[in-house]
Amino acid sequence: MGYIFAFTAIFFALMKGFCGKKISNYTTHPQDAAYYNVIRMFICIIIGGVLVMLEGTGFAVSPKVLLISALSGLSLAVMVISWVMAARKSVYMLVDVYCTLSVAIPLALSFIFYGETIDLYDVIGLTLLVAATYLIAGYSANTKKQKLKLPEYLVLFLVFLSIGFCNFLQKVFVNNSNGASVTVFNFYTYVFAAVGLLVFLLFSKKEPKGEKTKSQSKPYILACFMALALFCNSLFATLAAERLSAVQLYPLTLGSTNALAPIMAAIFFDEKPKPRLIVGVALCFSGLIIMNLL
Repeated sequence: MGYIFAFTAIFFALMKGFCGKKISNYTTHPQDAAYYNVIRMFICIIIGGVLVMLEGTGFAVSPKVLLISALSGLSLAVMVISWVMAARKSVYMLVDVYCTLSVAIPLALSFIFYGETIDLYDVIGLTLLVAATYLIAGYSANTKKQKLKLPEYLVLFLVFLSIGFCNFLQKVFVNNSNGASVTVFNFYTYVFAAVGLLVFLLFSKKEPKGEKTKSQSKPYILACFMALALFCNSLFATLAAERLSAVQLYPLTLGSTNALAPIMAAIFFDEKPKPRLIVGVALCFSGLIIMNLL
């Protein structure tokens, strides 16, 4: 059942990535990304609140769970801003490479804090994933043949850190839930993420407005679909985290997204695959097979 939840999370992660790349075309500054993501979070809060009420478990949680939700929400707030800005500055695949590399954070921290073991097959699989990521990164020098500058790499590093900690905090919740449901954890995560984004909007320096887009409604429609994808991705990933170890779950979800993203990039974003990218994808799938089937 854990793998069913994991593959469902992968589907919604790809949907989220597609919408995120599309909505990045309507952002010029971090404030733009925060604005659209506040809309996303409020939609997720509404969905989560309705589900919590339908479950009948109530909104009361322990202080520890609330703290974990707060950390998860703040990590999510950083992630959604940095992801959208990185997707705008970089080709889609380069952003996804950093997302895949972030698997190192939950694996290392789960090993340190929860004693989750890593065997020889896991090491071989992770090595193949790293090699695949290196090959894919070589492909993803900007499609406009422009070199990325230091601020753009810093944004990508924020993507790496924030996604890694978001994933690890799912595992922290699973080990400290005290009977709290996954739905209520995700609900409070979105509440704290919305608060973090609103604080960012209130205290960040206002940037000059960019040119108006041709479609004023399209980014809001994308934000709604992205909210649904985000909610479902987080829900099913946390459900999978209850049933799978970190080394089973996170390489699978992040590695599969990394392997499938080139297909999406080629079809929707006109990012043409090259031989090293194809080899990288093959290595990625090989690593995932070794880690999960052997």
